[in-house]
Amino acid sequence: MRPARPLISTAMAIIAVWSAAASAPARGATPEQVEVARRHGEETRELFQRAHRFVEGWLKHRDPVSGLIPQNLSSPLWTPENSAADNYPFMVVTCYLTDPQLLAGAMTDILHSEIRLTTRVGALPDTFSFPKQAFERQRIDWPRLVFGSAEYCKDGLLPVAELMGRTEWFSRLRAMAADVCDTAKVETQFGRIPDDGAEVNGEFMEVLARLYSATSDLRFLQMALKMGDAYFLEVLPGNGYLPCHSWDFNAHQPRTTVLRLIDHGSEIIGGLSEVYALASRHAPEKAKQYAEPMRRMIGMLLDHCRNQDGLWFVEVDTKTLKGGGGVPDTWGYVFNAVYTYGMLTGEAPYREAVEQALRSICKINDWNGADAYADSIESAVVLLNRIDVPETWRWVDRMTAMMSAIQKPDGIIEGWHGDGNVARTWVMVALAKTGGTHAVPWRPDLRVGAAQTEQGLLVSVRADQEWSGRLFFDYPRHREHLNLDPNYPRLNEYPEWSPVEDGSLYTVTPSPSREGAGGEAAVVDGGVLRRGLPVKAPAGGEWLATVRLVGPPPHGIAQLEINGPAWKAGTGNVGLPLEVCNTSPAPAKVDLSSTWGTLHPDHLTLEPRARATTTLRGTVTADAEAIVTARTGPGAPSVAHTVQLLTDESITDYQDLSGSNTYQGEDYWWLNDGDLTLRLHVERGKAHTLSFYWGCKNDTRSAKMTIAGETQTVTQSGHQGFKWYDMEVPADKVTGDVLEVRLTKPDTGSASFVGRVRVR
Repeated sequence: MRPARPLISTAMAIIAVWSAAASAPARGATPEQVEVARRHGEETRELFQRAHRFVEGWLKHRDPVSGLIPQNLSSPLWTPENSAADNYPFMVVTCYLTDPQLLAGAMTDILHSEIRLTTRVGALPDTFSFPKQAFERQRIDWPRLVFGSAEYCKDGLLPVAELMGRTEWFSRLRAMAADVCDTAKVETQFGRIPDDGAEVNGEFMEVLARLYSATSDLRFLQMALKMGDAYFLEVLPGNGYLPCHSWDFNAHQPRTTVLRLIDHGSEIIGGLSEVYALASRHAPEKAKQYAEPMRRMIGMLLDHCRNQDGLWFVEVDTKTLKGGGGVPDTWGYVFNAVYTYGMLTGEAPYREAVEQALRSICKINDWNGADAYADSIESAVVLLNRIDVPETWRWVDRMTAMMSAIQKPDGIIEGWHGDGNVARTWVMVALAKTGGTHAVPWRPDLRVGAAQTEQGLLVSVRADQEWSGRLFFDYPRHREHLNLDPNYPRLNEYPEWSPVEDGSLYTVTPSPSREGAGGEAAVVDGGVLRRGLPVKAPAGGEWLATVRLVGPPPHGIAQLEINGPAWKAGTGNVGLPLEVCNTSPAPAKVDLSSTWGTLHPDHLTLEPRARATTTLRGTVTADAEAIVTARTGPGAPSVAHTVQLLTDESITDYQDLSGSNTYQGEDYWWLNDGDLTLRLHVERGKAHTLSFYWGCKNDTRSAKMTIAGETQTVTQSGHQGFKWYDMEVPADKVTGDVLEVRLTKPDTGSASFVGRVRVR
């Protein structure tokens, strides 16, 4: 089933505090949409249950002395590249969403034990033996130390940072990455880098690109650019614009010509795309140097490294350009780089290549083991967050079911470190189906699901027994945790499905009760939603609501515009086009109304910065005023446009004048506030009558008027409010299609104020 999709590019919707019985759907949602939300709730219940059982199952195998978990059930070792990178971090993520007490207890204890027992050089960890209660290797194996640190950083701590932000795990990530930068040993012509292999270097590129954006620590930028130089300026040009598995930076040639496009090789492609994105934002001169090698690398990948279905080979010989080995289960990792490059360049073919892959992957329905299922599903979900392909969502559901069937009753999946990747994927799919929300406290009987509707996001919360807690909404983690811009697809992210923004307003429409009485839509700030919305679901019942963005700041100003003529002369039927513009950075559903005639259409859906036309229709029999109003929903400010409907067909121009003043309901321009220059449409060579709606307060008001280079003083008096004042303009003064009239305040006496002007 297709999961909930974002309501807007930067924000999702909302929900307020209601306890609603199940049965009747939320207003505006169809029974089919309600059924999708409920079905997603059933599915996420199972996914979170499985992930939590995985944690419980593995905790039973903790070493009783160190408190660490083994890399597999037959190997009593804690390894940075396995235990720490692939299994433990997804126990942390699962507890973050389902068991805060276990997160604060065992998960935090394991982190502290790992730091205390396994760090060997600075913050860099090494393999720890449970029987020895000491390091497994007596001597330091530097390449393995760097490899283990790269794996732990990229595969383990980076996803925790993506989801959870600045925690103790983020501090551990930062410390290890800093020490890798400070102890790099591989000499290149551009400076020392961590390794000469594609896997380790690719992993650290991904880590450093995100950590520099998050921390502004120059060590991370400097090392990322050294590595970028080494690959963009040496390896790629020297190897036909494809990286290889290992490069000799002394001999400036490949040690092996193979490029592996599966895990443990494809990281270099993702790493280079992230360094290119980093340079594009933070080092534009470097980005210019990298642009051509990056373009050629992506081109070579697409032209020579795919099969007939548009999917990658497992490996390619970069010299012969022959590929084979089937399709990698990590197929999406390299497509992340292709999509990122398309984002940065704005070129459509790269996105089209990703969409082709998303459709083609549906042909593959069997993978070799639970970890392979997990990586193939993860590949899809990250990209589906950017490109919605319904058939691929159905494929995700099928693959998830096949992966889940492998789990044993005790919670263990296959009994090795790859089990953690399965839990990662369960959580990833579940969050897609909840619209990015999660409920606290979690219980095994809790069902949270969401579905997209035309009115917004429909969210369902159900439980077998009465449940009371908070529903937490996602937020722009890519920006707040990592300060990334743009939010490109990347390995080990947890995609944002429906993030809310602090300071933006959201409406919530609660479901009706069993008696059929529904509540009114409420308006809340996004900050309320991300801190957790109080919710109650009755036993066997349901909390159900449709949620929708009202708009980002400024809330007191309608982020809409209506553009069109200010007047229309003549009688009979009119069809006057008016342009409506959404000036906000978010999609908007716009309701239109008019005080005269009808609007067709009277509802519009506008993408950010988009424009559409509505037509004002009616029959003019007398002078009238049509005030056309647009608003985006309850609680949102409106914007209005006024059209004067004038029966006098001889009028050639008509203008309403406005300043900062109003008198007797009429806006006007006062010459004490400044001069007034009018450019009025006329018929060349013909005499015209120029009329001013002149304001007085039972006094005399004057102005100096200049037309065609001649200035005269005009005066009007003896009335209260506004009165039309006519003056003739001879034909010899009308020398063009536009007549310029300038009004300035008089030398003596009270300055005039004018509400409107017309020409006939």
